Amino acid sequence: RLGSGAYSWIGTVMNCTFEDCFNSGFNTHHAGCEDVLITGNRVTRGGYGIVVGGSTSTTAVDRNIVISNNILQGTQTDGINCATDPGIGTADALVISGNVIEDCGRDGVSRAGILVARYDDVIISNNRINGKLNTFLRYGIQLVTGGGGAVTGNRVEDLNGAAGTNGGIFWTSCTVLKVQGNSI
Repeated sequence: RLGSGAYSWIGTVMNCTFEDCFNSGFNTHHAGCEDVLITGNRVTRGGYGIVVGGSTSTTAVDRNIVISNNILQGTQTDGINCATDPGIGTADALVISGNVIEDCGRDGVSRAGILVARYDDVIISNNRINGKLNTFLRYGIQLVTGGGGAVTGNRVEDLNGAAGTNGGIFWTSCTVLKVQGNSI
């Protein structure tokens, strides 16, 4: 079992189990990682499920990241968080596919099963997101400020978010985005 703090510049994180990690199951720590495959892992409870992106504390942005076929259950915050801080660039070439995200967002704040913010070229496909156990999962998939990509073939069920409008798929300030064949 690996805890929060497992990170890599180039490489693969495959078939690992992350349980009760305080911060996140897997986190690139915004180290400017490239060509990373995160696949076949199980993240149970803890803070975030999987975190990639970029931060003003490091001024580095992750690129060419594939997050596929993972199971994320019962995390306190977002299941998958691919967010880059404003002003340092955009995460580039992200693929988020085939993941199962269940009962994430337990911390009392509106959360997303998958959050992608400040990006270029993202593919989000064939994920299953379920917020069935009275979680604060407000959005199944949330995209903020980006360009290029597609959201296809995803299934979002049983959102129970905080007061306000819940959305299966929510996007704002995004350009050239194809949204097709999803089930909400």
